[in-house]
Amino acid sequence: MNTNIVEEHSSEIKNEKGTLLVVDGHSLAFRAFFAISADNFSTRSGQATNSIWGFITMLSQVVKKEKPDRLAIAFDVKGGTFRNTMLPQYKGTRDAAPQELLSQLPIIQQILKALGITYIEKPGYEGDDVIGTLATMGANAGYRTLVLSGDRDAFQLIDDNITVLYPGQHFKDLKEMDKDAVFEKYHVTPKQYPDLAALRGETADNIPGVPGVGDGYAAKWINQFGSLENIIEHSNEISGKKGEALRENIDQVRLNRKVNALVCDLDLGVTVDDLCFGEVDAAKLGILLSQLEFGELKKRKILKTFSNGTQQSIENNMRIMFSSTYEGDSNNDKLAQSDQSNIDAENFQEMLARIDLHHVKNVEDFINWENSVSSLLYTEIKKDSKNTEDTFEELSSEKIINNSRKCAEPILKNQE
Repeated sequence: MNTNIVEEHSSEIKNEKGTLLVVDGHSLAFRAFFAISADNFSTRSGQATNSIWGFITMLSQVVKKEKPDRLAIAFDVKGGTFRNTMLPQYKGTRDAAPQELLSQLPIIQQILKALGITYIEKPGYEGDDVIGTLATMGANAGYRTLVLSGDRDAFQLIDDNITVLYPGQHFKDLKEMDKDAVFEKYHVTPKQYPDLAALRGETADNIPGVPGVGDGYAAKWINQFGSLENIIEHSNEISGKKGEALRENIDQVRLNRKVNALVCDLDLGVTVDDLCFGEVDAAKLGILLSQLEFGELKKRKILKTFSNGTQQSIENNMRIMFSSTYEGDSNNDKLAQSDQSNIDAENFQEMLARIDLHHVKNVEDFINWENSVSSLLYTEIKKDSKNTEDTFEELSSEKIINNSRKCAEPILKNQE
């Protein structure tokens, strides 16, 4: 295990093999959880789904924009790591994660598996170490490597071949942190950033820094002396209260630097080539998404974004997913049969306006009806349209679906 400063990658490495995207899974799940209210994203049984949907949506945005050839998601594991052994109070001030969030993490991983996306955990290590190892592997193998993370520790990985996608206040405002961006923000190089963090400390991780020393003074010393070790070696030359505080906290600073160094040589049992988009298990995906009570639009968008294959294979997966969704659901079969004659792409809006709700007795019936209508609509459009997905999304917009919900308001209110 190498916990020293991340080694520079050769600037001569060319990105000939495409793009590798490495994602901080816990960071993305936490952001999604707090960005979307669980009030509007939970199943009838009470299972929260806000983090699940937000995670998939945010990941979809990045995948669509960056079009990676390889993708891996890194997760933390329960229990401490070697960092807690070195610094027992490490991350000790963080509030416990809400149970509503923790309950969604295994489901996110199940969905990733069904989508053929690799996720990796390593007992005794943080997801950050998995990220560091994967990013190093990707850069060394000739991939343009992107790291999606809200953790500044990832900045130490940045070089000519590795860029960190760092979320702003709004996720869509991703900042591409390359060498120039880090220097502009902190006035040090990415490889010097962990030296700066060791001096400053990291409140979020409960790592105490030198009292009174922030980014400005830390950068000043690094630029003057070149490295943390040189700063310590010449600490007697630094005058004033800050110099005194540094000398009093040298052991802590050295410990901080060991703690914030990412491990970049873990044995993960995979190669970069193993991180390609795998085959989608459409049947499993359909069952999972139905259990989460995701509607047809959500299901199609998820499958379309992450399917790796021809249009024909995507359509085949669509059929498999929806056959699995409705398999054994006699209620859905009845609803589908009762509305079969009314489904037509051209008069879909009119049909929703005069919806016959005689068979809808409760909220569950209504959701089943809505899913059946959406599935049958897709089948009808497919008969005549060359652009099935575009036509479907246009007709089945949220505005149109909301029309059906307005029709069902009296029933829904009676269920409250």
